[in-house]
Amino acid sequence: MLRAVPFAEADAVVTLFTRALGKASALARGARKGGRRWAAALEPMHTLRVALDERPGAELLALREASVVVPRLHVIADLDRMSAAGQALRWVRAGSPPRTPEPEVWAELDTLLARLDDLEDRIPPRTHLAATGLRLLREFGYGLELDSCIRCGKRCAADRPAYVGAAQGGLVCQACGGGQAGVHRLLEAALRARLAAASSGRDAALLPEDTDLARALVDEALAAHAGVES
Repeated sequence: MLRAVPFAEADAVVTLFTRALGKASALARGARKGGRRWAAALEPMHTLRVALDERPGAELLALREASVVVPRLHVIADLDRMSAAGQALRWVRAGSPPRTPEPEVWAELDTLLARLDDLEDRIPPRTHLAATGLRLLREFGYGLELDSCIRCGKRCAADRPAYVGAAQGGLVCQACGGGQAGVHRLLEAALRARLAAASSGRDAALLPEDTDLARALVDEALAAHAGVES
């Protein structure tokens, strides 16, 4: 579940990210009163099994049943893990169009939550989050080009710094205007390589000091393309 908003006296409007429908909103009647057996299942971080019904003439679906099939107790018991999971859910809510199946986004989110719930995983939660965010951008259609200039197409030298603009979609060489203050960031060659590796699935390629930048790039891209505040 991505979000729950109180509605009327005892109901809630829940935003779900489902394998079959993608992002979908549904009316959960009685969810806040506790009279429904499944009301306690409506918590983020866990994977749920839900039954949804169409409501004639209504934009919202109706949530008929919900149960937890994959609890993630370690996530909700640790502030860093929970914070990382919450940010990923916000990115998915922002970047996913309504009722559009997105199996790759589902897989990325499911993998992240599983890693965050694994106490034997030694990679910091914020590192997993930053790497997942870069991959989510790609699945949303806003992936960052980290090899060539997005304007002229020329390949940027692998051993030299390059400018990147998240809103523009990737690297911008100086000849094409790269370097505008407040628009482009200068990436050292090694950092650019680490970001590219994380985008390809190697979370461990990111150093602790890379994570804030990676997250900022994700936020900036979503702000520009999905119309959300960073």
